[in-house]
Amino acid sequence: MTGLGAGLVMPNSLNMVLGMVPAAARGKAAGVQTTCWFLGIFAGPMIGVTLSRILMDQVMLWGSGALRLCLLVFVFNYQ
Repeated sequence: MTGLGAGLVMPNSLNMVLGMVPAAARGKAAGVQTTCWFLGIFAGPMIGVTLSRILMDQVMLWGSGALRLCLLVFVFNYQ
């Protein structure tokens, strides 16, 4: 699914970038855009794992609080 989304977004974003720059700078713009794209693909999992390890406790706390709130609303609405 990720590859399908990337395959649809990459040509469209490249087309948008190339439409904004003059013809003489299109090669450089395409190179910069492609470099940033693949750096994001490379760095994304590392950043995601790091953030998930740092924020795991907070996410669990807020998630359990939200679940409790939903259960209270459900219980009091259907009595």
